[in-house]
This record gives sequence, C-alpha cells and structure tokens, in this order.
Amino acid sequence: MSGLAPAPGFGQADLTNCDREPIHIPGSIQPHGLLLVLDPDTLAILQAAGDAGRLLGWPDGPLLGAQLGQLLPPETLAAIIAAREDDEPPSRIHMALEATLPDGRVIDLILHRGAAGLMLEIEPLAAAPVPETQFATNGLVELLALDNRGTLLALERSFSTGVGNAIKLFLVDTRHATDVAGVEALAGAHYRPVEKTLLLDFDDLGLTLDNLEGMTLGPDLPDGRRSLVLVADDNFSATQVTQILAFGLDLDRQGHAAQHGGHDIW
Repeated sequence: MSGLAPAPGFGQADLTNCDREPIHIPGSIQPHGLLLVLDPDTLAILQAAGDAGRLLGWPDGPLLGAQLGQLLPPETLAAIIAAREDDEPPSRIHMALEATLPDGRVIDLILHRGAAGLMLEIEPLAAAPVPETQFATNGLVELLALDNRGTLLALERSFSTGVGNAIKLFLVDTRHATDVAGVEALAGAHYRPVEKTLLLDFDDLGLTLDNLEGMTLGPDLPDGRRSLVLVADDNFSATQVTQILAFGLDLDRQGHAAQHGGHDIW
C-alpha cells in the first residue's frame, strides 16, 4: 500500500508512533474487505478494520458499539447467531457462507472464535453467481516467496457459477509488519499490517481465465528477467481447460517488482 510511513529505526520510536500506525487509518488494514471483532453474547462490534461504508453501505459515524444486525440482512444474521453456538475450539471456522446485500452485491463471510471474541471476515465476490443459488467462492489460492526477507506474491481468485473467474495478483511486503505471534489478541493492540499492492488484474489480459491456482518462478529469460509461471488444471471436467500462463518478471534489489510495458506483468 502506498502512503505508509517507513518503520522508525532502532531507538527512534516513541509512544506517538502508535498514533500514526495504519490501525488508526480507516480502510488501511483491510481495504479489500472488512474484519470485525464481535461480542459473543450481543454481537456488538468491538473492533473493526476495513471500509464498512464501501462494502456494506454503513453511513459515516461510529461503527464500534453498533449491532451486527445493522450491517447485514436478517437471514445472514440468523445464520451467524446459529453458528456462534457451535462448540468449536478457538481459531476453528464456525461458518462460511455467502450473502446477497440489498443492492444485489454478494459477499463472503467467515466466522471463527478468537481470544478477543467472535471474528467475522467479510469480503466481496467479484460477481453474483447465475442463478444466485449456485456456487461461488472467493479467496487466496497461492503464495510465492520472492526472497528470504518477507516479500511474497499472492494470487487471489473469485469464482461465480455462470460468470467465471476474476483473478488478481498482489505484491505482499511483510518486512515492516508487526510480528504478532506472541500477541494473545489483536483487538485493542497496536500493530502494523503487511503492505499489499495490486500488480495485475488478469481481466486486463483479455483472456478467458480458468481456475488459476498454481504459481512458481521459472528459469531466467534471455533478457535477464525471471520467468513467472501460473497454471490451472481442468479438474477432469469437460467445461474446463488446462491453462498455463508465463510472464517476464523484473525484481529490484529489494525483491520488489518493477513496472515495464508491453505484455509483461509489470
């Protein structure tokens, strides 16, 4: 993401650095979705990261303390109420479902229990399935390390029956992110998230995409660039194809991708 201040050097940080961390900037943590921490008993919103206005139509105003039923359709709220009673251990998924918002957009929801309460992840689907009762899904399908410093490529895919695949490639930089391995609960904690930058929307290629889900670095190309290879298998289905896409990849000294023209990714 752009606009994030660099992490302070050793001995240069003070308590005011917490005030400038992205956790306080609306939309900077989950710009593509929404993460909510809920009171398990009342479903009141205790913590939130993301843009509830863009995703769910929440008006300007405090989101913390609001009831979940103010954001979601009644049938979706009923499913969450039923799922929270499941006797699942912490971190296990209680529920995963899709919901259609009043404006016709479709969202994915995942509910699980954490130390701070119920965690609800909400992300938009690229398109509603046709018909709406058919299968649709959305999420991360592949991660590829570019170096040993925490630079990754992330392949994300949204599929809706009757519509097809929407696939995007992101650069993920973890170098300045807070190590939260020893943090019992993120709710109320100050931390810096990973930086995530869109590199390629595969729709821009003008191709009919199948379920791309494999990604690896290939051999060096004659011009010095590294090749990047992505693959989709046909799942032994007559309606799908095996697909292989290859790109030229430039990496700068920090392991980041540099932009180039033509038909290259960057």
